[in-house]
Amino acid sequence: MNAFYTNTAKSWYPDEDCRLMRAYKYREATLMQLSQAHKRSPAAIMKRLKRIGIIKYIQQVKGYDEYINSDMYFIMKEQQEPKENQESLIQESLIQETQVLQTIEEGDEEAELVVDYSNTNQPWLKEEEEQLIGEYRMQELPLMTIAANHNRHPADIIAELKALKIVKTLNTITGYNAYKMSHLYSDHQKELREQHKAQKAKAEEEQNPLTPLKKELIEIKSEIVELRSEIVDLKSLFSEMFRFVRSVFSCGPQMRHMVKNRT
Repeated sequence: MNAFYTNTAKSWYPDEDCRLMRAYKYREATLMQLSQAHKRSPAAIMKRLKRIGIIKYIQQVKGYDEYINSDMYFIMKEQQEPKENQESLIQESLIQETQVLQTIEEGDEEAELVVDYSNTNQPWLKEEEEQLIGEYRMQELPLMTIAANHNRHPADIIAELKALKIVKTLNTITGYNAYKMSHLYSDHQKELREQHKAQKAKAEEEQNPLTPLKKELIEIKSEIVELRSEIVDLKSLFSEMFRFVRSVFSCGPQMRHMVKNRT
């Protein structure tokens, strides 16, 4: 029976995604019909529909009830019995991703702040890299769940997946759409824009031939301010001396004589 699903293990191409989306949205094709048209297992079709954001839950797929009550479902289930523990982990991860989506839709910003991302930008240990590979390839956990497991920002997880050459495009990452809908993504993008703007301004300033002259002008301006302060002090001192001399001469000959004798 599985010999019919010859494309199940193959990569999805953009044109195939478009055909899948049109057939599901506009032609209202059922799960079994899509499976036959694409020569992929029903599980692969459901997974793809969820990954490209057409559905949120696999139970929403048209023809889902028909599939789970069919002989095909029980045959596939028997063949996947050895992977029962793995499937339960995937199901748990999908539930966690669903909770994230529901949290975002309800506007509960506090829930996202509960996760600890204290390991972000810290060096990756070999054991942690192996754990990441297992979570992404074997368990197929969504991005937000992996980030929580490692106490790292989702952007840090994406960067490491790219560094390990596990992913090529962002849209192929499981749970990437959920991350894009979160405040974590918008805040990170804002931070990146600010960093880029600061780096660009710094580079332009370093390349500007007037920059050394500008620095000299700033130093001269600082010296002028100091000179002004000293001039004000001198002016105040001269004013006091002038008042003293004027008071002496206004006291008459006798006071001038006393001042002269003292000096």
